[in-house]
Amino acid sequence: MAGKFVYSNCIGTFLFSDNNEVVDKLLFSDVIDVNEKLEKNEWTDEEKKLIGNDKALFLGFKKEKLANVAFTNDLKKLEAAEKKLQQYEDKVSEAMLKIAKKKIKESVEDDELIIQAAGSVQELDKSVSMLSKRLREWHGLQNPELAANIGDNARFVKEVLEGNDKSGMGAELKAEDRAEIRELAKTIVQLLQLRAKNEKYLENRMKTVCPNLLAVAGASIGAKLLASAGSLKRLAVLPASTVQLLGAERSMFNFLRKKSKKMPRFGILHEHKLIASAIEKEKGKMARLLADKISIAARVDYFKGKFIGDKLLKQIEDRSK
Repeated sequence: MAGKFVYSNCIGTFLFSDNNEVVDKLLFSDVIDVNEKLEKNEWTDEEKKLIGNDKALFLGFKKEKLANVAFTNDLKKLEAAEKKLQQYEDKVSEAMLKIAKKKIKESVEDDELIIQAAGSVQELDKSVSMLSKRLREWHGLQNPELAANIGDNARFVKEVLEGNDKSGMGAELKAEDRAEIRELAKTIVQLLQLRAKNEKYLENRMKTVCPNLLAVAGASIGAKLLASAGSLKRLAVLPASTVQLLGAERSMFNFLRKKSKKMPRFGILHEHKLIASAIEKEKGKMARLLADKISIAARVDYFKGKFIGDKLLKQIEDRSK
């Protein structure tokens, strides 16, 4: 094989003569699996088969050295090989498209799904709140007392749909008007059902991806922390002091710009039941403790450690007594 060299691209491995002509080749049967090896600079079965036991010059680099193979980075040989392989341009394009599609699919991390689900729940909450306000005003034209007596949106919608609104001090609406009001109420019910479904999905995903974070922070707060940090990896490397203030960026900005005299003590964590139930002077201390345990939980989850969420939560609860 004197003067000859071997070169591989995404579709196969090729043997070139000393005057840069392709004299032999083996095309890859599965370009996706083989290219994972190529990207890691590992030998493929086709390359080893093409070279055999002959002495060979390989254009490129491999992590594993073979006794009968020498490596070269000769640019002239590379240019000659690429020029000669232009006849396979369509096959190369097709293979690169397959590889790109697989990489795009693999680029979606599980924590991104959690972040999107949490965003969906929050937006559904806003939609339900906005439409419920409209329903109260619209239905109030007929029966203003019902909206005044029932504060819970879900219960109010249920009362409207069940027709428990026939006696009221409002106007007598036509059947077609009442029908439209009921359609709006049905839409709100559908949104509430979708929210419950999204929330269940969110909790199940977190049980799989970040069970410790779920145990310590809860689904809603944990997902919001992930969204604010950007990813589980990012949350895992943030110091506890930063985790404590996630979600309070605007308040911190105003404080630093001296638009506010009071430095924020916590951000998203203010929603946690342990902080909400703490007396005012203990809230800051509780936020620091909670942020510290959440940081530990995120690190354990990111590095696929054991479940310790129950122990972390108990440590917080014991300190809060």
